[in-house]
Amino acid sequence: MQHRPLSSDLEEILLKNSDPAGATLNSLMLHTEGRGVYLVMVLLCLPTLTPVPLPVINNILGVVLFLMALSLAAGRVPRLPKFIGDRRLTPSQWEKVLKASVKVVRFLEKFIRPRKTQWLGWRAARIINATIMALLAILLALPTPPGILFVNSLPSIAILIIALAQMEEDGLVIWIGYGVAAGAVVYFIFLFKVMIIAAKASGAWLAQFWHNPF
Repeated sequence: MQHRPLSSDLEEILLKNSDPAGATLNSLMLHTEGRGVYLVMVLLCLPTLTPVPLPVINNILGVVLFLMALSLAAGRVPRLPKFIGDRRLTPSQWEKVLKASVKVVRFLEKFIRPRKTQWLGWRAARIINATIMALLAILLALPTPPGILFVNSLPSIAILIIALAQMEEDGLVIWIGYGVAAGAVVYFIFLFKVMIIAAKASGAWLAQFWHNPF
């Protein structure tokens, strides 16, 4: 089944963006019907794609993405918390968000399209993919030391690819998402081991210094 391109949906929303009071992410999910959930997840991932972590922002968005993915896994229609989902953006802010999203999504649509899709429609597949995104969102929400490259962008990229592939029912590209997700998990395990080794080394040095300060 051929879907209407996501970029076309975004452009249509952009053209209809005439509400002087502004728009909300919850209204965006409503206007894009069933695909809006994945669309909003993609939009929430965009600010977290920076190589260097953004303090607080990544943690908050990670929690929100976790709650959305958890709702999807439970078979419920997600709704963003009021503090972010019902917060109105001015028309100019909304226009900037949508224009940036159109550019990103239009590029991704060159590679993502409906193919090998039958198994992605299975309930088990939707639950598994939502669970994977929830676990990745936990990694995104974790407080991490500043200055570590890609610690947040890797989980975000994986969530973004899986969400787009699930939305467009692309049974080939979603395997790329699985690969990036696996890479993110391996990267976090590596960082965790490095921090443990560093903590043990620091503890040993402090103990030695305490007993032999000079």
